[in-house]
Amino acid sequence: MSSLDVARTRMIESQLRPNKVTDDRVLSAFANIRRELFVPEHLRQVAYIDGDLPLGEGRYLMELMVAARLLQAARVESTDVVLVVGPGTGYEAALAAMLAPTVIALEESPDLARRARAALVEHAIAAVNIVEGPLRQGHRARAPYDVILFGGAVAEVPVGIASQLAEGCRLLAVVRPRGRPRYLDETHWRSVCASGYIRRCYSLALGFCTGACFRVLLRPHARNRANPRDPARRSSPGSPR
Repeated sequence: MSSLDVARTRMIESQLRPNKVTDDRVLSAFANIRRELFVPEHLRQVAYIDGDLPLGEGRYLMELMVAARLLQAARVESTDVVLVVGPGTGYEAALAAMLAPTVIALEESPDLARRARAALVEHAIAAVNIVEGPLRQGHRARAPYDVILFGGAVAEVPVGIASQLAEGCRLLAVVRPRGRPRYLDETHWRSVCASGYIRRCYSLALGFCTGACFRVLLRPHARNRANPRDPARRSSPGSPR
């Protein structure tokens, strides 16, 4: 077992399990994906540190524990089609591919997209399709998606991307509003929810990530959108409160 294999095992036991990551499928994905293949060469020996890693172009590889909690909250199923917005070098997309058969990874940086393809080939992961284009527009060609994940903190979620979510499905993002002392810009979220694409959203405060929150958005089924007074639109069994 190499030193990086040991570091990967220790990461799971010291960073993920103690921070409420309990889903065996998610833990298995982190155990099987070699993060060192998705970071710049000079950072490979610190690929499993507890923190973000710079990828260049002002982009970062998400902190491991944050990525794990995001994937766990997504409840990715074995039949899902997943869209990863801003995958960078493809690490979160590779993790999602351990849980779902089809992953579309939308990247606007040609260099990061090239590096993501190379890392995925080296890891022999064929379930991820890297596509290039503006992140704010999403990727309508393969919509609707069962799960939409953002591969890094964002200031807001564009309504256009929320509209690409399938009925009854999930969109997850770590939100860090620019220039605002509050955790969230509630005006923005009321706007997204009023668009009709989202029935309910809830947040999980990330105390370890200053000024940021998880946002989990759920798109309604068509019957619920048709009647805004339908009690099922306001509350359904098992819905987060």
